[in-house]
Amino acid sequence: MKADPALVKATKSSYEKIGEVEIFLQLYNKSMGTDDDIAPVVQLGLAVLMDKPIYVMIQKGDTIPNNLKLIAEATDIIDMKDPNSAEIMSKKIERRIKGLPHRKTILNKNFWKKPEIPMSIGLSIYKDKPMFFKFQDKSIQVSRHLKKLSKELNIVPHGWIPEDDKEGVSFRDSNGRGAMVIRM
Repeated sequence: MKADPALVKATKSSYEKIGEVEIFLQLYNKSMGTDDDIAPVVQLGLAVLMDKPIYVMIQKGDTIPNNLKLIAEATDIIDMKDPNSAEIMSKKIERRIKGLPHRKTILNKNFWKKPEIPMSIGLSIYKDKPMFFKFQDKSIQVSRHLKKLSKELNIVPHGWIPEDDKEGVSFRDSNGRGAMVIRM
C-alpha cells in the first residue's frame, strides 16, 4: 500500500525542520492524537526517532499521557487564558532551553519515506499504548526515547516480517502482544 502523497510531503517537511532544531518543543493540549490534525502526531514521532530532547508545554488543566511524561526532558504548565501567556511562555522556553541536553540528531531518510512509522509512534505515545519494537536492520541507531518507551526492543532477522506486510509496521509479536515492527 502506497502512502498518501500529501502525508509523505508533510512528513518530509517536518523531518527537515525537526532535523535542524536542537530541541523539540511540544505545545500540548488534550485533543492531540484524537482529532484530524495528524501533524503534531507525526512531528512527535519524528522527534522520538531523531532523539531530540523533548520539552512539553502543557495547557493549564490538561494532563499529559504517561508515555509523553516518560520521554519529556522538561515540562511546564502555561495558562493560555492569561493575557501575558506569550511573554511568560517565552521566558520559560528561554530558561528551559539553556538547561536541556544537546546531542547528536539521529538522521535516517527512511523516517519520512514511511510516514506511518512516526505517525504510529506518535499515536502510541498520545494514547498511552505499550510499545514493543523490533528492527530488521542492525545498523539502525535506536534513540533514548525508544529505549524508554519500549517494553521490549530487539533486532530481528530479515525473514521475520511476513512478505504481505508491505508497510513494515505491524502490531503483533511472537507472543501475540501488540508490537511495532519497523522495516528500514
